[in-house]
Amino acid sequence: MLIFYTMTTTLPAFSIIGIAVRTGNLNGQSGNDLAALWGKFVGEKLFEKIPNQVDNNTLYCLYTDYESDFMGEYTTILGCPVASLNSVPEGFVGRKFEATQTEVFPVSGALPDCVVKCWEEIWQSKKRRAYTVDVEEYKLSDLVKPSVEAKIYLSV
Repeated sequence: MLIFYTMTTTLPAFSIIGIAVRTGNLNGQSGNDLAALWGKFVGEKLFEKIPNQVDNNTLYCLYTDYESDFMGEYTTILGCPVASLNSVPEGFVGRKFEATQTEVFPVSGALPDCVVKCWEEIWQSKKRRAYTVDVEEYKLSDLVKPSVEAKIYLSV
């Protein structure tokens, strides 16, 4: 396995506005659903419609509302961290998440392959997980590059 542990840290409480899908990993369903979610978010430049962004360059793809574990259904929200949930645009969701203890995994390479590979290794590692909220963190400015530097925060 290529996964390596970097550190355990507390991901501070945050709020996010984005678009969501309920999906699961069985029969490749998440691959189709997440490709469509990303295609809509990036293709329609939905990040430009999110008010109160913390820094206008951070993008989160997060996984929450787990039915059980990574084999059950879960909700994916793709969006931006925000300072306030006072103005959630129509068609978007807004959620607040409490601080959570995480293991941080660096990810680099071409999207989506590098992220998919990291998740596959996490699943195979049988790590003890909290299944509260797992977060992929990207820089919007990196999405146009052939290679990205990202982080996966795995709730433990």
